[in-house]
Amino acid sequence: MSIDSYNRGSQQYTGVVDPDREISVGTRSLQPNPGAYTWSNLSDNQNAPTNGCTVTVSEQGNTLNVQVITTTGAVVETFCSVPGNQLVCASPWTAVTPQPPA
Repeated sequence: MSIDSYNRGSQQYTGVVDPDREISVGTRSLQPNPGAYTWSNLSDNQNAPTNGCTVTVSEQGNTLNVQVITTTGAVVETFCSVPGNQLVCASPWTAVTPQPPA
């Protein structure tokens, strides 16, 4: 299992790899109080890894980058667009290049 969060202003983005190796990313408002998450399951995206073990999330502009390392050491990523405070996560997963040294 793994979790990582990123805050941008009053918005929080959280990536999770659960015990079944499902990958999800959620968003919620932090103001005036932390709100409920809206979750997107990224395990249904094309080429999603089935053996993810650690997740990280980062944001640049209106794009959220979600990266996962698998149990075999491969690093893969996908991107979500962030129109307003919503997440649109439909991009396929791709391997980063070059891969980290084994």
